[in-house]
Amino acid sequence: MTGSALQYAPDPISKPLSIRFLIVDDNRYIRYSLRSMIEAVSGWKVCGEAGDGAEALLKVGELQPDLVILDLQMPTMNGLEAAKHLSRLARGTPIIMCTMFNTPQLQQDAAQAGIRAIVDKGANLQSHLLATIRNLLAEDR
Repeated sequence: MTGSALQYAPDPISKPLSIRFLIVDDNRYIRYSLRSMIEAVSGWKVCGEAGDGAEALLKVGELQPDLVILDLQMPTMNGLEAAKHLSRLARGTPIIMCTMFNTPQLQQDAAQAGIRAIVDKGANLQSHLLATIRNLLAEDR
C-alpha cells in the first residue's frame, strides 16, 4: 500500500479497513495526546511519530502513512517546509496542520505547501481534529 492510497474494503458501503497516521510534533505530550485521540477511533492507528520535519521525511518514506498530522513550529525543519517535501514524497497523502498560530497568511502558505486543513490547538482540538480527519477521508474516498 502506498501513502497516497487509502485501503478500503471491496464493498463500497463498508468502512475503511484501517487508516494509518503519522504524528509530527516536537512535544511528546502532544504526540501522546493525539495518539490517544486517534487510536480511540475504531480502525485508526498511529503507525509512527516524529519530533521534527526532517524526521518526518524519513518516517513517511519508511511507514507510508495514509494521513499526516503536522505541527507548525518545530526545530530542524518547521511544518511548512516539511509539508512542501512531504507533498512531493507522499503524493496524495492528506496533511493536516495542528497549530496555535492559525492566521489567514498561514492558511495561504499552508495550502501552497500542500496542507489540506489546519486545526487550531485549543479547547476543542479533539472534536475539530476528528471531524477534519473524517471530512478529508470522505473527500478522498
